[in-house]
Amino acid sequence: MKKKFEIVKRKSIFIGIFAIILIIGIILFKFDFNIANISSNISKSLFNVGAISFRNDNKITSKLIFKKSVDDVYSKAINVQGMTSDGKYYYIAFLSKRNEKYTDSTKVYTKQTTVLAKINSKGKVVARINLGKIGHSNGIAYNPNTKKIIFAPCNRANNFLYQIDANFNKNTKKEKVVLKKDGKNYLLDDKGKVSKTIASVGYNTSKNEYAFKISNKKLAIFDNNFNFVREVVTSKLLKNSNSLTGQAIYTDGDYIYSVYNNLSKRPYQNYINIFNYSNGQFVRKISLGSSITKFGYSTELESIIKIGNSYYANGNYSGRVVLIKLGLIN
Repeated sequence: MKKKFEIVKRKSIFIGIFAIILIIGIILFKFDFNIANISSNISKSLFNVGAISFRNDNKITSKLIFKKSVDDVYSKAINVQGMTSDGKYYYIAFLSKRNEKYTDSTKVYTKQTTVLAKINSKGKVVARINLGKIGHSNGIAYNPNTKKIIFAPCNRANNFLYQIDANFNKNTKKEKVVLKKDGKNYLLDDKGKVSKTIASVGYNTSKNEYAFKISNKKLAIFDNNFNFVREVVTSKLLKNSNSLTGQAIYTDGDYIYSVYNNLSKRPYQNYINIFNYSNGQFVRKISLGSSITKFGYSTELESIIKIGNSYYANGNYSGRVVLIKLGLIN
């Protein structure tokens, strides 16, 4: 009887130990599962920055809105540059064919002529204006408060910028814009010489401020009246070189998006760097991969904009202007 009791006791102990192990296993499984979920959520959060939320590098969906010859927009156009929108029309800057030669690298595109085209969603040009030799127009931005479009010349020829009424006609006059800091021209040094290059411009609607990319090295924020607010220096802003080309910037409430390309590779490689709007801290890089080059092997992305909840990009492809809608996660 005693022997049977010991056997039963041993079985009970064994069953108890097994039950404890089973319970511990279940707990660890749930813990690991929760950790996996947390890690997954963290991973997802890295690809959902602010209002712009791309799927993942090289997995961005895209849809071609239109592709047309730049000659169809303007017979003397050579290529396309910055783009902006008022929510209804696309405003795209084109460079005119020219006899001028590029100057040295510190004064690029000094004498280039910009033609601004107002284009509807079907790719039809509804208005066009020749703005003269205002520079490269590497980036342009629309201010919904003033209903004007400002241009980044991407050169050091002038100590001012230009803007124009978005409801323009061929007789509309462009206006000079002077950036002020402490009552002085921000673009001039102490000797009165132009010391900064405005490489691109974006307008932050929620903050009613302009963001300027200065010489591809830092960001300068100005209020709606072009008065200096602050500078943000970041080492991640692209410097132009033979292989890397800085393009336009776009800004929303919390972030700045800087477009750039590697044109030494085939197909061309297009990227977007994302920065924190308030302090310039680098957030991440997005590689657009085949989502852009599938529309043209050598598509050079120029800028991105937001209309409603959708993002659009424009670019150059073998003498054509392409407009692309980027697929995003809501």
